[in-house]
Amino acid sequence: MQMRPWLFPLLIFLTISCRGIIPSPTDAAYQQYLEEHGMTPEDEDVEGPATLTGRVLDSEGQPLEHGRVLVYRHLPGTRKSEGPMAATELEGPDREFRFVLNAPMSCFVYVDPDSIPPGSLSPPRRSLAEALKDGNGTVRVVDAGGGFASLQAGDEAHVELVVGRPGRVVGRLVDREGEPIAEALVDIGAAGMRGTHHERTTTDEQGRFRLDPVFPGHLRLIFFDLAPQRNPPPVDFRLHGGQTLDLGTIRIPRGDGKILRGVVVNQDGQPFVDLRIECLFGGDPPEGWSPYRGVRIASTTTGEDGSFVLKDLPALPMKVNLTPGWGRGSREATLVPAIDFDWAAGGNEVDLGVHVVEERRP
Repeated sequence: MQMRPWLFPLLIFLTISCRGIIPSPTDAAYQQYLEEHGMTPEDEDVEGPATLTGRVLDSEGQPLEHGRVLVYRHLPGTRKSEGPMAATELEGPDREFRFVLNAPMSCFVYVDPDSIPPGSLSPPRRSLAEALKDGNGTVRVVDAGGGFASLQAGDEAHVELVVGRPGRVVGRLVDREGEPIAEALVDIGAAGMRGTHHERTTTDEQGRFRLDPVFPGHLRLIFFDLAPQRNPPPVDFRLHGGQTLDLGTIRIPRGDGKILRGVVVNQDGQPFVDLRIECLFGGDPPEGWSPYRGVRIASTTTGEDGSFVLKDLPALPMKVNLTPGWGRGSREATLVPAIDFDWAAGGNEVDLGVHVVEERRP
């Protein structure tokens, strides 16, 4: 997926460990918090200083030597103040920043994009923030929903902001016979790394894919929408800042010849037609497979008689989801628990029998 040249993600990824982020008054921990700090509920609005410290790290976890950090006040009814209420430079041997703010207050924290190394970005999170280049080329901070801290007098909060140079990932997907697979959905997301951002694209007619830019880190690549073929296992890898990583040719693996079948009917006992069925890993995969529970490895839809068949599956513990995802499935059917099963006692073919899924109706 090619990002338009004027569009750059800007949310600063925050890990906040704050001594005094006050729980909701309905929280059972609320009274305990007040007791530990010798406070009453009326004390919440007591004015006084609160300390906000932190560092700016690159994608390898190393502190940046230079950078400017901005604090924006959170305003009721708006996302943030028009301009920063405070700014400071990284300083000291630990290259930390430090703010003493007048509490109580709520704020957002950012790295000034003009102060970090050229080409560096914060981990993107499209749904929350962007940075746009104005006509004169100046990067300006626009609305962002992350990095929210609620501070009371006497609080001490620590924030880590992560920036890095985006890289790119390329590769090619082929079937069992080596023929390219076109229009497969390719998804890259964090693997054991903070953050929920995903980059997606589709393979072209030659099975090739390219994702650019991709924020560096420990990542996982997954293919979707390959039904009736079996999805390849996920690919885990480490992308370094500015790196172009070629994953080479990824081939759809041959299954173990296992066949899974069943029938789905609605609450009236009639065939539930065109219902999406997904088969997921249900246990700890063997050596050589990515340890990623819940990865979809095959999918299909029910036929006119409500039946479904999944073929050439691996001999692994599995889950069958008759109402996947609270997405397309939830709009047409009421969620039902996934079906767990193992091939140990079922031979090469398992019949799950008839299952009732309630059809959603106006």
